[in-house]
Amino acid sequence: MKKLVLLALCLLTVSSYEEDDELVIATVEELNSFIENNEIAVVLFAQADSQEAKIFEKVVKASEDGFFGLSTASEALAAYQVTEPALVLFKKFDDPKVQFTGQFLMEPITDFIKANSLPLVRPFDDKIAESVFEKKNHIIFVFRSDSASEIDAAMRKVAVQTKDFVKFTYVDLTKESNKRLGEYLGIKANEQPLVMAVAPTAEAVFKYKLTGSSITVESLTTFVEKYKKKEVEAFYKTQEVPKESFDQGIRVLVGKNFESVVMDPTKDVMVEFYAPWCGHCKQLAPEYVQVAAHFKNNPNVIIAKMDSTVNEAPNQSIQGFPTLKFFSSKNKAGVRYSGKQTKDGLIEFIEKNSTPADKTKAEL
Repeated sequence: MKKLVLLALCLLTVSSYEEDDELVIATVEELNSFIENNEIAVVLFAQADSQEAKIFEKVVKASEDGFFGLSTASEALAAYQVTEPALVLFKKFDDPKVQFTGQFLMEPITDFIKANSLPLVRPFDDKIAESVFEKKNHIIFVFRSDSASEIDAAMRKVAVQTKDFVKFTYVDLTKESNKRLGEYLGIKANEQPLVMAVAPTAEAVFKYKLTGSSITVESLTTFVEKYKKKEVEAFYKTQEVPKESFDQGIRVLVGKNFESVVMDPTKDVMVEFYAPWCGHCKQLAPEYVQVAAHFKNNPNVIIAKMDSTVNEAPNQSIQGFPTLKFFSSKNKAGVRYSGKQTKDGLIEFIEKNSTPADKTKAEL
């Protein structure tokens, strides 16, 4: 998904607010042209020396999105039916004119712009990817075939009702261009139609499924309400539990058995979160096998691994591969291993951090 996010484009051109008032729009004609020529136009109707203009300047300088203008023409107030000072977002989708009504401070203004800069419903694309995975916006994914007109109608109706909280995007996973997204979220094309809420945070991407229900206005509305109240359980992608529990002495973990193995209060567990394609993971593999062999006769220590490209677990945010974490019997929050990725380094770390009852050295 990092590659997907890196492909995301900036939402709109960024204008800078300089001392020479490049953002100042002095006439109604210029303002008309400015709004007409931009998909989104954020306009402050105020005088250039006003307190609102100073705050607006800070918003512009801090923003990565949006196209900004400061309208100082008094005749523009009547033309656009606003009273100075007024901050208005003009757009060519949904409500064409949205006026800011909150406290004139940077944070609420920034939130207002972010909330109104994307259509309520739109197909998944790079702009949506950026909005969700980089800017941490809540969004509802509706996975359906392109011919699902009834689902689209329900989605659009609910989107209007819930616009202050979430946006909607629709995706057809049968298309090759959307395959990577499905893999990242842990869902397959044959699961369509399906609804998933995605809530990225600085630590992880949380996902929630609408299950056991057809996609209607009623089911979507209920799902969004429960999601907003945090009354839905998070979804984690997982493979099936393997028939063989060990691979060369290493315990094989998947999403379904992670907690039962790792959170066992009687065990110290070292986990390698890896990716099959990762070069560093491949270099570590023979060393890790030797670590498992070293502890094979110690029933209190488990050496484990999990393919984190197809499996996830609660409270485990994996940002790079390999990630090594030690979950002692006394600390199931886990401790990140940052030492040398060698047999000797790992064995020393495990023996140093294992609980006292487990410190009897295992024989090779």
